[in-house]
This record gives sequence, structure tokens and C-alpha cells, in this order.
Amino acid sequence: MVGLIENKVSLANRRAEMVKAILTELVKSNSQFKSARKLSEYLAIKMAEHGEHIDSSTLRRAGSHYKTLIDDYIAAGSSKKVAAKNMKKDLKLRQQNKLITDLESKLVEKTAELAEKEDEIKLLLVDMREVRSKAVATMQPPQAETYTRSELSELRSQLKKNERQLDKACHVIETLMNELDGTYEITSEKVIDSVTEEELFNRNDFESYFSYISDRRKP
Repeated sequence: MVGLIENKVSLANRRAEMVKAILTELVKSNSQFKSARKLSEYLAIKMAEHGEHIDSSTLRRAGSHYKTLIDDYIAAGSSKKVAAKNMKKDLKLRQQNKLITDLESKLVEKTAELAEKEDEIKLLLVDMREVRSKAVATMQPPQAETYTRSELSELRSQLKKNERQLDKACHVIETLMNELDGTYEITSEKVIDSVTEEELFNRNDFESYFSYISDRRKP
């Protein structure tokens, strides 16, 4: 009787060690099983290959050492799945945060660029008004003043120079407007900031610009 019990204990220990060895190999290969049934069936097959025949239901028997080993392996696998899933979520969140940061950076950059372009346009408008004032003064000299032929020639030369400066300034402003496509609405009478809906300037401020774009748009 004692010998029979010892044989059963020895058999159980041998099987338990075999189960541990197989599970160790599964850990190394990072193998995962969806259920204790699937794992016990796999263990039974592998044990049979080594000459140890045992039914998979025996390995799953409640309270047995085999069942404890199987449950521990399944639990560890589930923890790995959760950890991997959380890691994937964290990576995706980091990628989304980086994308948002990049977009915010580009928005700040574009906003600064827009502000810079608006400042350039405003400065050009000031310069153009000064040129326009000079041109008007050239075309409408004081009536009491008379000019010599050389003075008239110089005035005509200055007038042409002012006209060229006006054309050049108009071209620069038009180029800036095109670079900011969609930001400004240009009509025959005024230029409106599409973002703030404010009037930037109108024909009374600078008629030469509107004449310039009108000529440019002619077929």
C-alpha cells in the first residue's frame, strides 16, 4: 500500500516537472493560449510525445498542481496582453500629441507670417501714399510759379519716376496678396481682410492700385 502511494506521488511529481518544463519553453517562445482547455490539450500532446500519456481533463482537474500551473500561465499571458495593449494606446496617444504640437507650431508660424505680410502691405501703402502726394504736387504746381524749359523737363522726369514707383509698389502689393490667397477679398473699390472682415484700404486711399489691378484683369 505504501509502495503504491509512493508510486502515485512520484508519478504526479514527474508529470508536474514535465508540465513546468513545457511551460518554460512556451514562455521563451512567448506563446499564448486563449483558455486553460487549449493549454491543457497542448500539454497533453507534448507529454505524450515524451512517453507520458495523460488526459487533458486530468491536467485541468480542480485543486490539482497541474491546474495551478496552467492557471498561472494563462493569467501571466493575459497580463502581457493588457500591458501590450496599454503600450500601444500610449504610443498612439504620444503620436497624436506630437501631431497636435506640430500643427500648433505651424499655426503659430503661419499666424506670424500673416502678420508680417500685413505689416509689409501697410508699410507699402504708406510709401505709396507719399509717392502719390509727390505725384499730385508735381502735376499741380502753384499757379503763381512759372517754370523754365529745363524745370518742366525735370518735372516730367520726376513724374515718370513717380509713376514707375507706383507701378512697382502696386506689383509688390499684388504679389503679397497672391501669396496670402484667400486671406483678402479684393473688389473694384476696396480690399477687405477676410479673417477680421475689416477694410484694409479703399479706392479713395489709393486709386492707383485699383487702376493697376483693373488693367491687369483686362482680357
